[in-house]
Amino acid sequence: MKIQLKKWHKIFFIGLMLVIAVVLSAEKFTEKSRAKEAQANLNLYLELRYTILFDFLKSMGTEVRSASTNHLVPSSAANLSLDWQQLSSNDKRMIEDVFQKKNDPFTLGNANKIQAQYLQHLQAFEVYAKKFIDHFGYYDLFLIASNGDVVYSFAKEKDFGTNLINGPYNKTALAEIYQRAMNLSAKGIESNKEVLIFSDFEAYAPSKGEPASFCGYPIQMNGKTIGVLALQIPTSYINKMMQFTAGMGTTGETYIVGHDKLMRSQSRFTEEQTALKKNVDTESVRLGLLGKKGTLVTRDYRGVKVISAFAPIDFGGHPWVVLAEIDAEEIYRGLSEWTMGVLVLGILVVAFTSFIYRKK
Repeated sequence: MKIQLKKWHKIFFIGLMLVIAVVLSAEKFTEKSRAKEAQANLNLYLELRYTILFDFLKSMGTEVRSASTNHLVPSSAANLSLDWQQLSSNDKRMIEDVFQKKNDPFTLGNANKIQAQYLQHLQAFEVYAKKFIDHFGYYDLFLIASNGDVVYSFAKEKDFGTNLINGPYNKTALAEIYQRAMNLSAKGIESNKEVLIFSDFEAYAPSKGEPASFCGYPIQMNGKTIGVLALQIPTSYINKMMQFTAGMGTTGETYIVGHDKLMRSQSRFTEEQTALKKNVDTESVRLGLLGKKGTLVTRDYRGVKVISAFAPIDFGGHPWVVLAEIDAEEIYRGLSEWTMGVLVLGILVVAFTSFIYRKK
């Protein structure tokens, strides 16, 4: 009897160990399968965002180059630059004040001859600029004279009328764009039609400190650079690309981080501004800034365990990292409950089988 009892215990123990081993192996296999599927999906989302960003840069280049060669742009830049130079300091201040107050500058009954000439040229260009802005969705369009004077701005904020060499905004990204565009030689422009100058995003003071990036292209007339056409790019452009999360579950998101490890887009998990505000010093970002691409399980900027896919991207000469991530908890949700349920069921089967064997 004792021998049979020992044998029954042995069978029960072996059966129990087998059930545990099989269930844990199945759990590991399921976990790997889910992780593999999640990584494949994240890489797909990452590739889509990468492609969209690349196409965005390419189309922007086409738009700016095309605009700079429109007959209205060189002629308006030349006329407005000449008019602006002829205005006195008081004339300029008066025009700037009128624009800052958002009044209609074309109803100035006391405009002198030079002011009226400038405003006439401005009005002629404003029609084109409005159509361009409305069609492509940029925040602002600038005409910058060769000497650095901002002689036209569609938004007409505090940078309008200032000088980008010795004025209050000579250290901004807009000033950087102007300097780089003016330094391009006519021969260099002719030999490289794809050249386009971008700045990284910065908190731009004239736009109330909102994040802004700029791109620019030299304006040429008779083979000579007479100024710069510049466009201001708001983060809303980038956010539209990154915040499309269809198919990414409740915790999936894509976002961008710059070389300074600050976000360049808005997080889906907060309404507070994260562009240029949120520091993301994660393993994925560090590897991406080293030029590496891959997927891994790590902690994100919230300290949450995620599956992360990352890749570097060159944004007009500025190193960025594009990331697609989803919470690991969402991927493995229900797995532990499934494991426990199968384990309990397996133990019951082993116990029942052993009980029947013992009865026999």
